[in-house]
Amino acid sequence: MKKIVGTFHVVNPKTFDFETYGDENGEFEFTARLLRIGVDDGTYEELITNLSEDEYPLKRITSLYKSRWFIERGYENLKYGVEIQLIYARKMDLVKQEVYAGMTLHNF
Repeated sequence: MKKIVGTFHVVNPKTFDFETYGDENGEFEFTARLLRIGVDDGTYEELITNLSEDEYPLKRITSLYKSRWFIERGYENLKYGVEIQLIYARKMDLVKQEVYAGMTLHNF
């Protein structure tokens, strides 16, 4: 496990609270951990987290990641099945409309 210290640059300044977190350039320092988790097929997944090592040791994160993986795969299958990988709408009611339209067309 490696610790990372770096600078994070905010891409969309409209959705980020600079007064609390960043400077006038949209940057702030952060500390994170780089984790490598073994997957069942013998490969590895690399994760970056800012969760405390005391509260979330590698063993706990591995357990959470593996239990969460099936849920994420389900969402991926749903998105690709109804062809909604990209949502172009910005307003919530239009996002819902795109999702419902994709799900409706998928059933025909």
